[in-house]
Amino acid sequence: MLHVETPPREVLEALANERNPLYEEIADVTIRTDDQSAKVVANQIIHMLESN
Repeated sequence: MLHVETPPREVLEALANERNPLYEEIADVTIRTDDQSAKVVANQIIHMLESN
């Protein structure tokens, strides 16, 4: 799919824009990861798992 004249970044962004709503629709939980360290994200996941 990346062997096209369209720049790979544009192809990947288009795929993400198409797929992300589907992933969000079926997800039980979502965790925002932008502007957060891996440690903060990991702690959020641990907290979420412990509270369920």
